[in-house]
Amino acid sequence: MPKGDVNTAVCLTGIDPTTSEITPLYHPRKELWAEHFSAESCRLTTPASEPDGIRINGLTPVGRTTVLLLAMNNGARNKLRYELWHQGLFIL
Repeated sequence: MPKGDVNTAVCLTGIDPTTSEITPLYHPRKELWAEHFSAESCRLTTPASEPDGIRINGLTPVGRTTVLLLAMNNGARNKLRYELWHQGLFIL
């Protein structure tokens, strides 16, 4: 594998964290986002009086595997999504 972030390596499948089954990753040109994912506000810092991040939830094996393999819910990404949402550039 070439040097660099493992999350950017070419992967077509992963392991669903719920079923432990080999599962294909989400394909944005062939599948609808809303069928596999949802987004919700979350608290990244404690104590926080209001949400300061947006988390992506996998709704299906494909969604769960993609969220996990691509590390879609690390703190920096959740915070960026929240900031984009505040600017009207990310829709929940």
